[in-house]
Amino acid sequence: MVVQTRTIEIGALRRAGYSWPQRKDNGVHSMNQQLSAACQMFLIPASILFTALAVATKEELKTLLSVMGLGISLLWVVRVWTWKGLSTGDRYTALGLALIFLVAALLSVCIHGQAWMRGRQTPSTGL
Repeated sequence: MVVQTRTIEIGALRRAGYSWPQRKDNGVHSMNQQLSAACQMFLIPASILFTALAVATKEELKTLLSVMGLGISLLWVVRVWTWKGLSTGDRYTALGLALIFLVAALLSVCIHGQAWMRGRQTPSTGL
């Protein structure tokens, strides 16, 4: 099966009478700068906590770091959700990023919390 494609030049479309609204920003939509700074405010500590989680050796510490990451992620989601005057694209982009961290933190709390509880129920050998 052969698929044929055609290239149409924009100049040819204009000469043929086609027109469309011109964007003043050359087709580039930049993210709200205040929202970008707010996302960085939450992204940096969340990233640091997940990095600390990767090098932690005790389940108690991993659970604590996970709970802290969950708290930061939850605050991040609430902050973006309640932000007034955001464009739909900015809101969904920021919420998507915040929800990724929220779900990861929630899974981490569940997994490390269960491992910690299992470790507490195991009788010590007394050595």
